[in-house]
Amino acid sequence: MPISPAPPSSDHDSGIEVEVLPFVRVPILDRTVQLAAYDIRHQASDDGTDLASATLQLFGLVALLDQLTGNQLSFLAVDEELLRRHAELLRFDGRLGPRVDAELAACDDAYAVLRSMAARGVPVMIDNLVWPDEVSATTAARLDELAQLASHVSIDPRRHGDATLQRSVARLRAAEVTIVASCLEDHAEHSACMDLGFDAFEGPYLFKPPPKNPLDTLKPSRLNVLRLLAAVQDPDNGPVELEKLIRNDAVLSYKLLGCVNSAYFGLPRELKSLQQAAVYFGVTRIRNWVYAMALGDLDDASPEVLKQALLRARMGELLSRHMRADRREMCFTMGLFSLLDTIMGVPMERVLADIPVADEVRDALVSGSGPLASVLNQIRAWESGHIVRATSADGLVVDLAEAYLDSLEWAEHVYSHAQRKVA
Repeated sequence: MPISPAPPSSDHDSGIEVEVLPFVRVPILDRTVQLAAYDIRHQASDDGTDLASATLQLFGLVALLDQLTGNQLSFLAVDEELLRRHAELLRFDGRLGPRVDAELAACDDAYAVLRSMAARGVPVMIDNLVWPDEVSATTAARLDELAQLASHVSIDPRRHGDATLQRSVARLRAAEVTIVASCLEDHAEHSACMDLGFDAFEGPYLFKPPPKNPLDTLKPSRLNVLRLLAAVQDPDNGPVELEKLIRNDAVLSYKLLGCVNSAYFGLPRELKSLQQAAVYFGVTRIRNWVYAMALGDLDDASPEVLKQALLRARMGELLSRHMRADRREMCFTMGLFSLLDTIMGVPMERVLADIPVADEVRDALVSGSGPLASVLNQIRAWESGHIVRATSADGLVVDLAEAYLDSLEWAEHVYSHAQRKVA
């Protein structure tokens, strides 16, 4: 039976209304570049919603909270108002714990609340818990108590000298606490904290490429992916040509068909071949999903970086809905490729030399210019907590929280299919 093309607006829609709040999750990685925990951050909002109000609302939205944490160990920042006035409403458990500044945690009433949580098996992260050069016996005793209470301690290394960092890491190591280096801007800072003995790391460095090295070469597995991306990019490929090209990779074909036929997309009938999928969804859409599957299948790159690339792709697509169709598809590609330099371990110019991308995509990725650059800038601004809403060229106000949560769900779904093992 022939497969009819899907209507232009064939995006996934579960039909379930899920309230959104301005939160974003930030990965904390261990020394092996695997996920240690998520930091669930509240984005500053322009509607007057403060941290306390948004956090209490979040605890009432179980589906949203589960989506943000992904059933992984996570921490959620709490402030003085939450700890002192609403502690009984903070439904933390063994997977989700509070993140509290050391100055607040040291106060008797806040300490009592945190100690009660820890006794129930709730993980507690304390920020900025360090032992300075000179400290009174009373303060030292409270610092030791906090170290015994905490499961994790986060330290911004830029705020302290080497002596304080070394002393604090040693004290926390003795307390068997997971020590997190936070706010790391680049790979040099990450390397220095590795040498100091930190256990886990978070910050913008994760999504930045490593330092340039004139001897950089691509690993064979990554070079093969780039060759596939370049071949699929050929605009002359129709449904038949696309299927012939992908058919040579049986595993990729299997995973792609498994993904598009999953309950997530709710198709009226099963698609039996990539040709049928290309007819139903359109060649450009399938081409983009081939990109996503191929990158998501890389097993020598950080899973969190791969997920972030998938998330940016979907978010780029959603934030460009006011643009013409070909630009929307370019924004998907732009978002996905925006972390290619980080994933491949070589400069962006080197990566794109092997892939014939559209000039608009290249301009946005290499020089931050052109008609697509504003979309990528919005995504990055959202990730860093600078904006919650954006206004498109035609005056359309876009809720980035809604686009982010949709993209987060999509990225997790696609990544799970890309990583499936085929017997």
